[in-house]
Amino acid sequence: MESQQYDAADLERSYVACEAVGRHYERVIQNCDPTTGRSSVCGPWIDRVIYLVMVIRCDMDQNGFSSLIQQSLSLDDLRFVVDAFERLEEKELAVEFQLVLEATVTSGYELNKCGYQIDDPLWDQLEAIGERIREIGRLWSIDEKLLKLIPVDCFGP
Repeated sequence: MESQQYDAADLERSYVACEAVGRHYERVIQNCDPTTGRSSVCGPWIDRVIYLVMVIRCDMDQNGFSSLIQQSLSLDDLRFVVDAFERLEEKELAVEFQLVLEATVTSGYELNKCGYQIDDPLWDQLEAIGERIREIGRLWSIDEKLLKLIPVDCFGP
């Protein structure tokens, strides 16, 4: 993989986008309806995209990719993420998460079911996909795209 060079303006733009998306994520969490688990800060689509991208990043960094599947995402979430990455023109991410969806459905694994263990072949398959997602690197650098989705009137104090 070729090393990419960034100038100061690129780094500043990336930092600003990351900070703004992080603040929006905090607002989504603070405004979450405890009965439905949903938030509507700027609208259900963008709020859910930002929420799920942040959940995926955090889980992958803290617990590994397979635990993300084991603990955090439903089949509906996976379908949504595939569609969101396609709409964001993040084709590589969409393809990898589609593979996760297919592998999970084919194996019969029940997502997000506490205590339900992933068998070794599925675990290995998911970890390989997670490694490819890390190598792609786009999951951690799409904040500028996400920031453009947040309406200006949606930024709070």
